Amino acid sequence: MPLLGSTSTPAESAPKGQKKDKKKKPRELPFEEALPAWFAQFADQAEPGKMDGDGIEKLFDDMGLSMDGAYPLILAWKAGAKPGTFGAFYLNDFERAFRQDRIDSSDKLKKFLVQQGKSLLESRAGSKGKTAESIDTDAEEEPDAAFDAANEAFRQFYTFLLPFFRAEGAKTLPADTAKAMWSVVLAPKYELAKGFDQGDQFKAVSTDLWTQLLDFCETVAPDLTGWSEDDAWPSAIDAFVEWKKEKEGAAA
Repeated sequence: MPLLGSTSTPAESAPKGQKKDKKKKPRELPFEEALPAWFAQFADQAEPGKMDGDGIEKLFDDMGLSMDGAYPLILAWKAGAKPGTFGAFYLNDFERAFRQDRIDSSDKLKKFLVQQGKSLLESRAGSKGKTAESIDTDAEEEPDAAFDAANEAFRQFYTFLLPFFRAEGAKTLPADTAKAMWSVVLAPKYELAKGFDQGDQFKAVSTDLWTQLLDFCETVAPDLTGWSEDDAWPSAIDAFVEWKKEKEGAAA
C-alpha cells in the first residue's frame, strides 16, 4: 500500500526470467596507465615527467593536506627523491616507489601519507628518553619491537632529510632550514626538541650535529634525565642544556 499522501505506484517487477540491468563499474586502469594519467594533472607542461613547485601545491590542495607540516617531506622520502631535488617530484620516482602499493590517485596518496605520518611522528614512551621514575617502573618490561621498528624508520627518514635539503657541494645546512625541519619533524615526536634553537645562535648545521641531535632526543628525557656533563655532545647541544636549565631554574 502506498504511503499516506504518496501518489507513486509500486514499481513493476521485471518479467520472469528477465534480468534487471546493472550499472557496470568503470574499468580500473592498470597501474602503468593510471599513474601517468594522474601525475599529468600536476606535471609541468614543458616537462611532462616532472612536477614542479606549482604542481606540488596543486597536488596537496587536491589531497586536502597542508604543505606546512611533514607530509611533503614524507612524500619526498618515500618517493626516493634524490639529494638536491627539493621543490620537484619526478614520474619515474613515483613509478618505482608506488608500484607495490599501487598508489595512483590523490585519495590513495593521501591515505598513505596520513598513515606514514602517524607512524613516524607519533610521540610515545619507549626504552629511551624516559624520566627517572618511568625508567624504574618499566625496568621489567620486555623490549617493544614495534617501537624499535618505528624508531628505525624515523631515523631513516630523518637521515634522508639533510642531504635532500643541502645545496650541491655544501657540507652544512643553513640554520634556518634546519630549524624549520626540526619544528615539523623532531618537535612533534620528542618533547625535548622543542626550543632547541634557543640554546646557541649557530649559523649552520653539520652532519654531526644533525645526527647527534636525534641521538640526544632518543637518549635524554625531557627533564634531562640521561644527560651528563661527561658526555661528548656537540657544543650546540651543551648550550641548549644550559639554556634549558636556566629557563627551568628561573621558572621554579
